[in-house]
Amino acid sequence: MLRLIHGNYNGWIKDLVSGINAGLGVPAQTTIGFAPIQKVDAVPFLRERGREAYKEFLSKPTPRAFAIAPNGAWASSSRTAPGSRQQLDVVGYAMESCNRRGNGECKLYALDERVVWRSDR
Repeated sequence: MLRLIHGNYNGWIKDLVSGINAGLGVPAQTTIGFAPIQKVDAVPFLRERGREAYKEFLSKPTPRAFAIAPNGAWASSSRTAPGSRQQLDVVGYAMESCNRRGNGECKLYALDERVVWRSDR
């Protein structure tokens, strides 16, 4: 039997966190994971060109993915155009592209609207 997580799961969790925070009087901007996705300076390993690329990544339509490597390599991938129905393998493309320059040590940093990277510390 194949088990899948519903496509709306992450949205439901985000709504749940927002509802709980509102009830507790906690600010709505809660970070789940390593850092808020908009925080360009939080992305590890990147040099200036990589930070510029990450800023550009944030303006791309979803689905989108951004991968990083300890040597400063990075790569991003996103849907080809707003409104396009084509669903590319954005994670696979970003990882493959990053690993060509990242000595095979790339990890996914961000996917769509959230940071998925975990520090090894």
